[in-house]
Amino acid sequence: MLGRAVSAGREVLTVRNAARFATVFALAVWFGGFTFYSTAVIDTSQKVLHSHLRAGLITQQVTNWLNMISVPALSICAWNWFAHRKSERKFWLVVLGAALAAMVLFQLSLFPAHRILDARIVEREIADEGEFFKFHRVYLMLSTAQWCATLAYIWAALMVWSAPAQLISREDQIYGAAAAPIGTRPDRDAGIPA
Repeated sequence: MLGRAVSAGREVLTVRNAARFATVFALAVWFGGFTFYSTAVIDTSQKVLHSHLRAGLITQQVTNWLNMISVPALSICAWNWFAHRKSERKFWLVVLGAALAAMVLFQLSLFPAHRILDARIVEREIADEGEFFKFHRVYLMLSTAQWCATLAYIWAALMVWSAPAQLISREDQIYGAAAAPIGTRPDRDAGIPA
């Protein structure tokens, strides 16, 4: 019986750890790519190409990729939320879910906004600059809002993942001492008899 409980505890921890690893990887690719591209590549391409339009034609293609990459990244972030839905850190779980909902909502807005911008580029020229730049500002605001929501998601995920010692002790009681990570079993790690 104790062996099954320890095994179940390890399985739960493995699913949680897999969700955590996948989330970090997905955010590194998608959020990291977006952050680097928006802070370094766009400005550099404008300087090298000496043209906002030519740099914008590159941006148009790259943002298509970033938007497509968001689908699996957001799915993995949702899996992470689901894997930790029973966390005792309820406040941070709510923040995690709200940030995820905002990330998804903004992404759902970015898809049609990108299509509207694409329709205003005809034969590598902007058809109506006034309308284009008005919609481009909206696109940038949506992207920035999503970026901020993703920062909130990352912070909340870290808070959910870093359970206080008393919560780990409860997991230790539920799943058995062998399932708790080293350094989280004060009775054993400090040499105090159980």
